[in-house]
Amino acid sequence: MKDLNEGKVQQWLGYMMIGCFCWITYFNFQGFFRGIVDMFAALPFWWFLIVLPLFAMSVVWSISLGEQEIKALEEQVQNNQQMMAQRERCLRLIHYDVQQIPPLQFEYYCADLLRLLGYQEVKVTKSKRISALTSEGNRVYIGCKQKKSDDLIEQHMLENFYSVMSHDKVNEGIFITTSSFSQQAIEWVKECKITCIDGNTLSELILFATRESREQLKKYSLRE
Repeated sequence: MKDLNEGKVQQWLGYMMIGCFCWITYFNFQGFFRGIVDMFAALPFWWFLIVLPLFAMSVVWSISLGEQEIKALEEQVQNNQQMMAQRERCLRLIHYDVQQIPPLQFEYYCADLLRLLGYQEVKVTKSKRISALTSEGNRVYIGCKQKKSDDLIEQHMLENFYSVMSHDKVNEGIFITTSSFSQQAIEWVKECKITCIDGNTLSELILFATRESREQLKKYSLRE
């Protein structure tokens, strides 16, 4: 309570000081203020018709400039946020080994990779599939399966994935795995619009998507 009372007293003292300053200023310069009022009173009416619209236009122009500056700052902030998010994704892909990450995180790892490759509206669904948009605006489904190198993706897995695509009327699909595809699966997928990405291709895509960040990290380490 003591702090609150002291704050109120200081506030009222501030008001009193401002009031005294305004009264003293007017008392000492009242002739000057009256002269200004008399000068404006002597001006013709047409002068106000010219000056007031110009003044209003200048105010509107300054406000519009302020709005443009605000929009430019907002765009700059958004660009910086997108750049920071992109660098964060790159660092995640560089830091974690795709073979060592937990299976539950593999879909999110692939989602970060797809975002870096230019896919839009990348989302991991409840069924552990990824939905995204290509640069042409086409919907694409991405299936992800983390397996050991000797555990191949069989044809029936691709058939199940293709049935989901057909049910949702999605024409393009990508199936990503850390292992490889069986020969039957490779032959069968030729008849469908499904792109198969095995472990070797996945590693190459990761290197391609993170090449700039790797170069920056090398330059930073050389400086040290």
